[in-house]
Amino acid sequence: MEIKLVPVREEHLPLLLAWRQDKEIMQYLPTPPVRPTWEQQVAWYRNLKGYQRMIEYEGRPVGIVHYHNEAGVIIGEKILWGKGLARAALRALIEELDKDLHCPRPLWAVIHPENHASQKAFAAVGFVKTSRPARNGQEEWQLPVFSGPKILQGSDEGSVRPAS
Repeated sequence: MEIKLVPVREEHLPLLLAWRQDKEIMQYLPTPPVRPTWEQQVAWYRNLKGYQRMIEYEGRPVGIVHYHNEAGVIIGEKILWGKGLARAALRALIEELDKDLHCPRPLWAVIHPENHASQKAFAAVGFVKTSRPARNGQEEWQLPVFSGPKILQGSDEGSVRPAS
């Protein structure tokens, strides 16, 4: 399996909006799910902050990975849940952030205690659960001080190719 990370583009907005309006996809977010309007989605796009990339698999967008104060990944195509795409996207995210000398370490994520798939994906790339509770009943996870490429190695169902 090979994924590609590409910048979020305006053409992705309808798909992103559909994912954000799907309660099942958004159920474990650290903020209460909202059903954004088209105008809110466009405003989000115009004010993008941090690192935001679409995840492409087999030539089509299937999710989004981001880092702005904390890491996160959403696989919007439910048929692809459990296929290792989130793990591959997180590995690619770490590779890209490692190139940016301004990226703070450690990296953080907040994960819902019932979101076992995310816990597994984040743990697979080196994140560990901390003892501190995060907001809204979430759990705080941390990628300790980055220790280089060994975090990116390990059993993986495919390769990762970040976009240039």
